[in-house]
Amino acid sequence: MLSHNPDLPLALLWPLSLGIAINFLHFWMKTRLQKHGFPVKWLIWFGDDSRMWKQYREAAKSKGWSVWPYYVYWSLWIILLVSLALMIPTLRRVGNR
Repeated sequence: MLSHNPDLPLALLWPLSLGIAINFLHFWMKTRLQKHGFPVKWLIWFGDDSRMWKQYREAAKSKGWSVWPYYVYWSLWIILLVSLALMIPTLRRVGNR
């Protein structure tokens, strides 16, 4: 039988907030590229995203933009994946109660 774990909503808040920040940075970089005349696809696959990230890095160098959104974006992805991997045992325990 499942029992209520009061820590579970708080534990899920962390990955959710990271996901929101990742999406914000992703679309911030896209809108910045589009605003400066670069072609941007909105409905995309990973390959299109890879091209967009490379394009953003190159545009940042040539136009004098800050590259911090790019590096923060990838840092947050790594933190999110590690956090989710560390949460798996906890989620299994909660599901087995």
